[in-house]
Amino acid sequence: MVETPVKKTSLGWLALLVISLVAISYQSTDNSHELLAGKSEHPAKPVTTALFVWTADQVSTIHVSHAESKALVLKRSALQEWTADQKVDAGLWKNFDVNVFLGTLSRAKEERQYGKPEDGSTYGFANPVIVRLSGIDDSHPVAEVSIGDLAPDGLSRYVQVKGKEQIVSIPNYHVKELLRLYSSINS
Repeated sequence: MVETPVKKTSLGWLALLVISLVAISYQSTDNSHELLAGKSEHPAKPVTTALFVWTADQVSTIHVSHAESKALVLKRSALQEWTADQKVDAGLWKNFDVNVFLGTLSRAKEERQYGKPEDGSTYGFANPVIVRLSGIDDSHPVAEVSIGDLAPDGLSRYVQVKGKEQIVSIPNYHVKELLRLYSSINS
């Protein structure tokens, strides 16, 4: 019986595979993104909880405001058509489907929870964008959410639901187009 010696390159690839698996395992438990963002004093906890308990068809008014800007109000008519009370960018409005926005936001899940910081500016809540969703009776909001900064990963955004202490992150795509539309009235 002739034995073939194990080539050094095979051992090299095996070593590379083991190192890669260890690195991936470490990365999945590492909170270095928080350390880089300067948020290590408030460690994040991964979660997959639904953020809201309402459905898109319950909303007929969306009020978007910021302390230093004009407000934007979107209203659903009896014919189920949405209108804006401010002049918005025509291209953005044409591509913004309010019903799709509400549908995705109503199903948003918390990615991570963060402790309430001493200073609201930590996550962009010193001067957040406020989104109030109301039904037919505008005096009783279905939900109100403060939208903070984009997270360091560029994919998540910090939000805080009115009445809840926790700051959470959600995928930015839930609010990105609404924020773009809102910024178009103030530019």
